[in-house]
Amino acid sequence: MREPWGKLDLPTGDSHHLIHHSADVAAVVHELLHLPGFRSRLDAAAGARVSDDGIACLAALAFLHDVGKLAPAFQAKGWPAGHGITPRDHLRCGWRWLKQEEPGDCLDGNALHLIRWPGLLEWFKVLFAHHGAPIAEPPETWATAAFNDPSDYNWKASERQMGRAMLAWFPQIATAAPPQPVPRLAHHFAGVLALADWIGSDRSVFGFVPDHDPHYYTKARGLARARLREIQLDTAPATLRGRADWSLLSDHPQPRAAQQKLAEIPLDETLVILEAETGSGKTEAALWRFAMLYQLICELYFGDSWARPPLAEPGPDEGADDLLLIAEAFARGNSKTDGFKSRVIPVPKAVKKTMLGSEAVELARDQIELITKVDIALRNGLALISAEGERDKVGKANYARTAPARDALQARADALFFPALWDKLAAGSETGRLAVHARLMRDMAAAARAAFERAAPAIPCASIMRPRAETRGRAALNRGIAAIFKESDMTEVEHA
Repeated sequence: MREPWGKLDLPTGDSHHLIHHSADVAAVVHELLHLPGFRSRLDAAAGARVSDDGIACLAALAFLHDVGKLAPAFQAKGWPAGHGITPRDHLRCGWRWLKQEEPGDCLDGNALHLIRWPGLLEWFKVLFAHHGAPIAEPPETWATAAFNDPSDYNWKASERQMGRAMLAWFPQIATAAPPQPVPRLAHHFAGVLALADWIGSDRSVFGFVPDHDPHYYTKARGLARARLREIQLDTAPATLRGRADWSLLSDHPQPRAAQQKLAEIPLDETLVILEAETGSGKTEAALWRFAMLYQLICELYFGDSWARPPLAEPGPDEGADDLLLIAEAFARGNSKTDGFKSRVIPVPKAVKKTMLGSEAVELARDQIELITKVDIALRNGLALISAEGERDKVGKANYARTAPARDALQARADALFFPALWDKLAAGSETGRLAVHARLMRDMAAAARAAFERAAPAIPCASIMRPRAETRGRAALNRGIAAIFKESDMTEVEHA
């Protein structure tokens, strides 16, 4: 009977038991969350001190991050050809596993401990997103085929074995629980889990062990602990024995004059030169300054007492000015960000007093409307290629083919949006604003045409139909752009 693999070397056939890989990742999580810096951030994200038992429960959750690999449809990826099973990815298989049956029949009955945990479904959303993106639950027809019953692999028996290992290695799950997965904590743990999966998947550290070892977790904890020190995530071996005072470096009761002078120089000085006679203690002075700098770095990275940066305080001549805060999800005024990352948006002083008023809102709305129309024109042109130039055949599947090019257009729109808005606010007249808007229209039209030309060759289309399809698609794009200019009583003179 086959054993489930968690890591596999296809050329050699070497494998690492699924329970062992799960233990490797859980062990890294366990060790990471006990490091002072990670522990303080965990507590801050949870909004309260997380107990050692709570951390053990988080490690138990990490143990289940690849539970979808139990599925025969995933395991078949490592089996010889001829099994007749359609391979499935383990993350969506994980969703199917989660929905399969009664908790008392899962993980040798130990799922009953987990279902009393608050926010368990949210925790599994985090677990199944450990490759960097949320994973939607697959449709029933997709999921059912993932857990069939091949004659030479009993996934249910392997699941029971996994459940017994979970309880043996994380007995705290029977009496404790992880903290509530509030958004900040869920986001934080997602990052910790992704990091742990990366570290725990290093075969040079966590060597393959194909046959299940009931005592493997003790070994995994030791390997994880050593690895975190090796890659210097665990900084305990390099921690100062005390405060960076003179007494830390020397048994002499007081520093010498040159040493004291060096210690009084602010730590934000980037270059300090000490000239003194031989025997004045220059080496000890340099070591003392290093200790003070090292202490500062440790406090910045791993301390839990944060102060407002001095540069964030208004200067003596800034007290009467307006305070401007730009939110992290600030993205063209849209109601959703679709994965938009935070970015710094320079705000010219000339528009600072007007950018939050109704005028700015109206100008921004006009720009969003323009971008939407150009996006539709690009979509229609590329979809026509996918439909082989037949307008009557364009449907959802054809529109779906246009997504990468439209994403590229949106990225360009993000780059153009705010400079145009600032220029309009600074223009001071309707004529000036119309000129800026015309420039934005031309820039967006050029971006759409560039996106079309880059994407067109990759749009699926029969070779014999491609010349006609691309010609019609390009014409559709140009008609759409021309209509946008016409609505604004403008002519796109620059495009011949």
